[in-house]
Amino acid sequence: MTSKSSSSLLGVVRGSIFVFPLLFPLYLIRFSIIGIPFTLLEFLTYILFGLWMIEIIRDHKSILWTKRVQWYYFTAFLLLIGATIGVLVSPDTILLPSGEYLDAQRVALGVWKGWIVAPMLFFVVVSQVLKSEKDIKTVFHSFIYSAVIVSVLGYILGFV
Repeated sequence: MTSKSSSSLLGVVRGSIFVFPLLFPLYLIRFSIIGIPFTLLEFLTYILFGLWMIEIIRDHKSILWTKRVQWYYFTAFLLLIGATIGVLVSPDTILLPSGEYLDAQRVALGVWKGWIVAPMLFFVVVSQVLKSEKDIKTVFHSFIYSAVIVSVLGYILGFV
């Protein structure tokens, strides 16, 4: 592939990072692929990570590994280990007060996949793609805009 297609793929990944916080409410949209439940936000996160990996592999780029990033990766890895242990030791089923049985193992795997793995993959992409302070501020502004939009919609819909 040419470097132009590579830079366009990097542009898609960078642009997606800036838009992603505005898409956070998409976690409400759920669907299944081959019996595995996903949220739309989670699925888009996996696509973003996959595009970034394609760029890394295709262009033979190295992963940024500065001392500051190493500390974040180490703490994220500890969280991943703890969450994985939690999934492994969770019971198969739990008897609910209503008398129904909850598939606790499936719920634990869903939480692990959607609340631990997907955000960590997003963090890896963000920490590798965004280099300047301006880029980081732009992403934080996207978080703020997302929060304002969700808050305003919640406020309006609360009165409907």
